[in-house]
Amino acid sequence: MNKIKIILLLTFSVSIFSCSDEFLEQKDLFSVSSQSYYRNAKDIGEALTGAYSVLPVEKGETFPTLTAMVLSDDVLGGGDGAGDSWIRPVDKFEKNAREDLFGPLWRRYYEGILRVNSIIENIDQAVYDDEEQAKQDLGEAHFLRGYMYFTLAQFFGKVPLITTSVSGNEPRAEVDVLFAQIASDMKLAAELMPATSSNKLDPNREGHATKWAAESMIGRIWLYYTGTYEKEELPLVEEGSITKANAIAYIEDVINNSGHRLISDFPNLWAYTATGLKEETLLIIPDEDTVSVKSNAFKDAGRDGTGTTPYEWIYDTNDEYNPESVFALNFNTFGGNPIEDLPRSNHMILYCGLRTALGAVAAAPHANGWGWCTVHRALWDDFEDGDIRKYGSMFNVEDPTSAAYEGTVAPIFQAAKPKYDGFNVTGVFNKKYMPLQQQSDDNPGQFEALWIARGYSFAGGDFVNIRDLMLIRFADVLLMHSELTATADGMTLVRERAGLDPIAYTLPALKSERRHELAFEGLRYFDLVRWGDCESAFAALGTIKVADGGFGDDGSYPDDYAVTGWSEDKKFLPIPESQVRLSDGVLEQNPGWE
Repeated sequence: MNKIKIILLLTFSVSIFSCSDEFLEQKDLFSVSSQSYYRNAKDIGEALTGAYSVLPVEKGETFPTLTAMVLSDDVLGGGDGAGDSWIRPVDKFEKNAREDLFGPLWRRYYEGILRVNSIIENIDQAVYDDEEQAKQDLGEAHFLRGYMYFTLAQFFGKVPLITTSVSGNEPRAEVDVLFAQIASDMKLAAELMPATSSNKLDPNREGHATKWAAESMIGRIWLYYTGTYEKEELPLVEEGSITKANAIAYIEDVINNSGHRLISDFPNLWAYTATGLKEETLLIIPDEDTVSVKSNAFKDAGRDGTGTTPYEWIYDTNDEYNPESVFALNFNTFGGNPIEDLPRSNHMILYCGLRTALGAVAAAPHANGWGWCTVHRALWDDFEDGDIRKYGSMFNVEDPTSAAYEGTVAPIFQAAKPKYDGFNVTGVFNKKYMPLQQQSDDNPGQFEALWIARGYSFAGGDFVNIRDLMLIRFADVLLMHSELTATADGMTLVRERAGLDPIAYTLPALKSERRHELAFEGLRYFDLVRWGDCESAFAALGTIKVADGGFGDDGSYPDDYAVTGWSEDKKFLPIPESQVRLSDGVLEQNPGWE
């Protein structure tokens, strides 16, 4: 087939060159090149959309946030028996039968990098009516390139550095060179994008990067690079570097001038606090009698229990977009199966749902999914008394207090135990990114999936989770400020919202605060890496009891679980073997994964 295409191409070329000069001057109406595509702001906007589209990768199993959760000490692999057997070795840092498991992450992010490289190379030829918009678009391109390279560097360590739209067989860049490019991209992004307050941003550009996102990322990158590689400053491609004082200044600009702030109630950040379910719910269990139970229906332990508190995850009380979300991925209703549609939905939510053999109901308002990312009991036990983030982030089907807050979770899960087929089950589940369901108006006693995104909801299928995925939260900005300045100011604000008293700043206190506030948001593992705490954190977990494919006859957890494979050599994931082979020896595999 390839030979036929080549022959046809040559024949067509001969025909062209045998024609008149007038014909040769005709425009090609059927193809687009980098020279003809980037004509105006609309074209650049479409190209940026294509670059943003790679951030969720292509399906949940290599979704960066999901992978980072599984790598951390707070989350287990989970899943089912044969179908998800490959995720559990990832959780334990063991070699995997699926050698190219992280190929989609590698491939998609390099696709995105080449897309933004093309934008950066060609944006000067685009005609803009608004020069500020041109700066914003160029700033977003630099932000995306820096963000994607930083993500690759966190997962894989040294990676090839490509800054043009033409890629070759490039070796892995040295760490300092790689991070200099990442820092320079973010610095330029922060300089190019305007200082528009978050409550005055164009709602039509929701989900786009901003100056505040770039400045927040500079703080995150600085902390990771200097911690992981024991450096004092973050290098730049040009002369100079980003010092700690510079990083603090960027973070303080976000705190003082961005318009971002903490919302009043921590649980309102997450979709399960949506109001609207009926107080009385009927749950149908196959082969069982109908069970009538009281449900608090999306009401939460951290709230007043009446369902009247404004739902600030979507909008705050001033009808602004969530002021705590500094940068988030947005999704739409076109997600689904086949695989090419998956990035359009927040597929990670489906992976985190409760597994059940019941088919109809798992534990309303939480819904069914694939059972990944079960939660280690050590995290549950680590919270202070009175910290609303404990019940605002997790539920525990074995804990009476948690069961009381959640209403239907405990009795339904307990009833499901004889049929529950999940692995690495601890009884503790994350609530931040959990599928939701509501009682059906058309079929009383039955439940339907509920998907919520920025002001509307509808019933749909498994693949249409469209909730935002927050990648930078203002609470994280405050905690970064405390860490950079060794002061308690940011910690105090975060703790106050959690219902806790102020405490003096210490690094252990800061580490604990980040663990509790940012649980299940894909940051914990990289925090452990940069603090040098991986070995001690995994050792502290010891061996616990879980259920692997079934519970004991008495409902107990009969199987052992421990993370035994982590080592300093394995702090980065293996380079996809397909890429190593294609490079013909140019790319070297990460230590520990040869």
